[in-house]
Amino acid sequence: MTEPVPARMLWLVAGFTLWATAFIALYTIQAVGCAFEWPGLLHRGVLAVALAAHLLAIGGLIVKAPRGPERRFLSSVTLFTLWAALVATVVTYGPALVLTICI
Repeated sequence: MTEPVPARMLWLVAGFTLWATAFIALYTIQAVGCAFEWPGLLHRGVLAVALAAHLLAIGGLIVKAPRGPERRFLSSVTLFTLWAALVATVVTYGPALVLTICI
């Protein structure tokens, strides 16, 4: 028995939903850290932990993504979007760990 179509379609947006939560989390941490003048090492450490948590979550989705011969096309597209979300997360938020924290 296969899962219903809406459940399978949620896999298509799962990776970029985590990308969006990383956006909210990292920029909130950035703003709070600057507002309360956290020390640089603590600020970068919290940002790195939040980024690593989101990358691990997306990686976990890649591992658990549904695969099977009966839905080969949907599986391929799902894996592509998950990998794209992983790369987009690294490219978008990785520089926050090395650039100037607060202006």
